[in-house]
Amino acid sequence: MKPGDSDTAKFRDRAVEAFNTFVDYYHPKAIWLDVDTCTAINSIVSEFWDVVFELGFDTDEHGFPRNQKAWGESYKKLKEEIPKARGLLDTRFREMLGVARGARGDTSP
Repeated sequence: MKPGDSDTAKFRDRAVEAFNTFVDYYHPKAIWLDVDTCTAINSIVSEFWDVVFELGFDTDEHGFPRNQKAWGESYKKLKEEIPKARGLLDTRFREMLGVARGARGDTSP
């Protein structure tokens, strides 16, 4: 989605739908994850919701951001911070599954 896209509502609605689908799937299953993993996922969910709101809802009638500085910060989170957090989460899951170097019980150097 770019400022001024003619149908920003379509992009926003798809992002909100995907977000809600994930949250609806994740929350009932969170009990099976350790507390640290849930904390990491909850942080990503919170960050992502902030981004969805800023990029999709805080726009004027033409789809332009009301607060361009906040728009830029949200876009940076979407492109940099959230993927970093996701990478750390991926590593944590691999360790839990025992398929990553340094996994629990791994005695190799």
